Amino acid sequence: MNDNDLNLPQRKVIVPEVLNSTKKETKKFQFTEKQVDVLVSSGARAVEDMGQIIKDLIAIARIREESAKKVSEIEAEIRKTVLTIRADIDRLAQVGQNIRTRGQIAADILTQTFNALKEVPDHDDGSRHRMIDSISTIMDLVLREE
Repeated sequence: MNDNDLNLPQRKVIVPEVLNSTKKETKKFQFTEKQVDVLVSSGARAVEDMGQIIKDLIAIARIREESAKKVSEIEAEIRKTVLTIRADIDRLAQVGQNIRTRGQIAADILTQTFNALKEVPDHDDGSRHRMIDSISTIMDLVLREE
């Protein structure tokens, strides 16, 4: 296959010339119009790409800022919840301690009452009945929540 078979127009190729300056011996190359067009379009694409990259970087920075803000809000909620739970646990522990203390007091009262009942002579049944009847009143006072 030769070039004529493709039926394409022939491109004129210009070989860059070296320009000689009278003041200095600098060598400059001249670009073809096609090369200049390629350079300009490449530069334009680079600027467009840089614009998109800058937009993406700004979007990433905004997302990071929003994420950091949301993380801070979540951490604040977690700290608040932890403090609330700790306060509830302390309150429940105190209530449990109060129940144990009241229970221990009630058990001590019952033990002492039964020991006292053993001390009451057998012939004084009235005193025994009054002492047994007073146990429920005493227990109500001890176990009553304030």
